[in-house]
Amino acid sequence: MPQPEIDIVIEGGTVVDGSGETPRKADVAVSRERIVAIEPDLGDLAAAERVDATGCIVTPGIIDIHSHADWTLTFDSAAESALLQGISTVVPGNCGHGVAPVGDSSLIRYCAFGYDRHTETEVSWQSFGEWLARLRASEPAVNIAPLIAHGAVRLATMGSSLALPSDDELHAMRRHVQEAMESGAVGLSSGLEYQPGQSATQTEVSMLAEVVGAHEGLYATHCRNRTGRIEQAAVESIDIAASSKCRLQLSHFVVRPHEADEPYLRCLARLSRARDAGLEVFCDTLPHLYGPAPIAMLLPDWAWHAGANGIAKLLREPASRKRMLDDLDPRFQEWLASGLADAIVLSHTPGTKGAVGHTLGAWAGLQAKPTAEAALDLLAEAGPDFYAVTGVDYWVTPEALDRAMADETFLFMGDAITLCADGGLSHWTFSHADWNWVPEVIYRHVGERGVFSLESAVRRMTSLAASQLGLAEVGELRPGWRADVAVFEPHPIARPNDDDSLAPFRQTADCVRLLLVGGTKAVERGAATGLRGGRVGRA
Repeated sequence: MPQPEIDIVIEGGTVVDGSGETPRKADVAVSRERIVAIEPDLGDLAAAERVDATGCIVTPGIIDIHSHADWTLTFDSAAESALLQGISTVVPGNCGHGVAPVGDSSLIRYCAFGYDRHTETEVSWQSFGEWLARLRASEPAVNIAPLIAHGAVRLATMGSSLALPSDDELHAMRRHVQEAMESGAVGLSSGLEYQPGQSATQTEVSMLAEVVGAHEGLYATHCRNRTGRIEQAAVESIDIAASSKCRLQLSHFVVRPHEADEPYLRCLARLSRARDAGLEVFCDTLPHLYGPAPIAMLLPDWAWHAGANGIAKLLREPASRKRMLDDLDPRFQEWLASGLADAIVLSHTPGTKGAVGHTLGAWAGLQAKPTAEAALDLLAEAGPDFYAVTGVDYWVTPEALDRAMADETFLFMGDAITLCADGGLSHWTFSHADWNWVPEVIYRHVGERGVFSLESAVRRMTSLAASQLGLAEVGELRPGWRADVAVFEPHPIARPNDDDSLAPFRQTADCVRLLLVGGTKAVERGAATGLRGGRVGRA
């Protein structure tokens, strides 16, 4: 007897197809990697398997347009924390942080999150294309659509120098970006609020973005300032995108706590005018009030010249520590003055036991030391893993977050890393979003609070994200398109964690009945299957 051509029919669910159209009852049929039919009743269709989605929400696979999973996907591409949220595509390389290209491999330590002594692995690549080949060889469970990170390009070309690039160095950086775009990058990111991005001029970034624009790519920026000089930072971002003919993504572009609204509202008006002039521009926001930050951001510029191992040595020397305390990064000084530094909740502290879950201010109190001194202790105790010392800071007020999330020009994202329940990544806690940002959008902000509609939420996590990234045949449920399909339970079931200090970071929601990645069943009944159907690079 011939086998049915249809692999799976998902029946009885409420289809939210990603287009923004009104949800509707429909069945979805999948054959191999493709959706073949979406109809009110496919009960007569012969299929190898039928999945009952009664009461469930059926959506395209979620696209996390802003991820920091470069290293964690390289170490273990099972990406369990993403899959269990219904995420089928991860976009690493944001905020200028990345793992390719590589010059001095030791510098990856402070250009990537999720890297510590427990997750070290051989750096077998140099070029961006070689890194993508490494990811493909791992047969990832999720699709990976990476950005090339300006910080990684600079470190590969200039080492830890914070000087202006020479003409030769600038041309070398452009060649790195060209190679990345030809190999499958979706665009370029910058992190101009962190080193080495802080040291880059607008001209430098524009010259690299020009290469991306020639490939019709995206320029995603953690802009230079979201406090007192936010307007200038917005103008710089618009100018870079417009001159290079890139689409523009302003990362977590929400007014910071304790900052005035008026300059930020003027920024939004500027962005609106840029759209009217033809620039494709979106912002993004995570759905949590606390977002991740490296504690190493407090280090002054002169320390970064020492390189990763050199910084670890400086942190142990009394004279250099005193100089660091006298010359903290200006942004961290602002945070100290406003109380934001004390409010940072420590999420990962290699070398220091018992600190995770405490605020930085509370931990300093337990050590009977000033906040900045206690923070330097955490970095010093981590040794070469100092950049892995991370926390989540109070980055936005509830009112400002609601305003951003209600704005249709803001996409939703995680700003997180990918983790697994077992193996080398199981000890990592980075942010609340690692395991639980999609459920926060769907079940809390839509379901409980009604800040925006379900169809708007899904559209901003799927088709609009796909359009920004230039990805074809994903982001909507359409016959003929790739079968990245998520089936969400009507109500999530929180999974408790016995360790109270880690619970906020590791709390997961049993919310996904089924997730297909390229037609492969990646999640079934709330558990990862271990099957891998992801693809790597722009397609």
